[in-house]
Amino acid sequence: MIVSAFIEVFVEVVGEQILTGNVRSISAQDTEVGYPLRIKVDFENTGNVNAKPEIKTAILKDGIEIDSFTHTKACVKPGLRSIISVEWNTTGKELEITQRI
Repeated sequence: MIVSAFIEVFVEVVGEQILTGNVRSISAQDTEVGYPLRIKVDFENTGNVNAKPEIKTAILKDGIEIDSFTHTKACVKPGLRSIISVEWNTTGKELEITQRI
């Protein structure tokens, strides 16, 4: 047996949408090759709608970018702060760095 239903929803937006936020701090823990580099971003949503910050990370060695990635999975409600954790996989990265020199 299959049951299905159709629901129609109407949403009325009232007021102005304000998309603002502040990065309060960024921190990273020491790590070794083969273990993930953990980066924490303390983000405060100062707007009036849910914020979905895009965290772009570039990994540099001796001023040369060796890798980059973007994290877009976080959602922070209006007026709240959240620690957004992102990880970079270091496995095999030392070999990549050595080959560029």
